[in-house]
Amino acid sequence: MWGLCKAALKPEQILRIGVRYINRLELPLPIRDFKDYLLTVPEVSPKLPQGLSTFFMQLQIPQEDVKSLLVLNQQLAPPPTTQPMTASVILDIDLFRVHELPQEEDALWKCFEQLHNKKNEVFEGCITDSTRELFK
Repeated sequence: MWGLCKAALKPEQILRIGVRYINRLELPLPIRDFKDYLLTVPEVSPKLPQGLSTFFMQLQIPQEDVKSLLVLNQQLAPPPTTQPMTASVILDIDLFRVHELPQEEDALWKCFEQLHNKKNEVFEGCITDSTRELFK
């Protein structure tokens, strides 16, 4: 698609590149602790009731090794009607780069490959073995 886009639009400069993967994890109920499935979770003060009806959390984490910014969003979503005894967690991984962008095509594809590999590391770094077991 890049070749078609480039030919049609004739961009003068590339200002931003990125990869974004939005994952929906169906976690079996009841969930005693989200930390059983996710390594980064919202933490509620022990002085407050511990039940959550929903949450949305966003973290922005610089990724110096690939000169990019990771925007990690997590939120509860309604479960699908086909799986009512699950908690649906959206794990949204947005990784982008706006500085020191190569303009040559070969170097640009290498940057995309780095971002894709980093995205895989981020995903694996967000989930536990219990979550991995759900994929089998």
